[in-house]
Amino acid sequence: MKATLGSAGQSAAALLPGLARELRGLADRLEALEPGHVIGELTRLTFAVSQAATPASAPAAPAADPFALLTDKAVGEVLGVSARTVVLLRQRGLLPGVAVGDKYVRTRRRDLEHFVDNLPIALYSRKYANHTHAGPPAEPDAWSDDAAPAAPSRLDPGRARRGARRHQ
Repeated sequence: MKATLGSAGQSAAALLPGLARELRGLADRLEALEPGHVIGELTRLTFAVSQAATPASAPAAPAADPFALLTDKAVGEVLGVSARTVVLLRQRGLLPGVAVGDKYVRTRRRDLEHFVDNLPIALYSRKYANHTHAGPPAEPDAWSDDAAPAAPSRLDPGRARRGARRHQ
């Protein structure tokens, strides 16, 4: 029983006579229809007219090639980090790379997307995760002179030795 309006390519002016016919037919059946059905019919007619009135859009851009090779700078722009950080991520084995000749290394778009998809969800900046603004540490003797020496630093082994001598 439903008449259909023209295709989306048809102009709104060409739809007006058909719309008028459908609206008259709906008005004639109004008392026999439930309110929900009337609303559904009006919504369908409104959608058909809005589709016809909308100009045909340009074809959608093709999907990005998942095998496209990206430079470190382009990867850094996506991640919001420097190109040097991208190199460090690759050196640590976190971000795969593809050798291009003897000199260049690139990142596949799909590898970058996989890397981003597997990043942990963070609700805070990890830089400030261990900082507290609540005052001194929970251990009351951590500030005293007889506290245990700090763990040796991995960055400067000499510093650990100097610190150990001071606490003897």
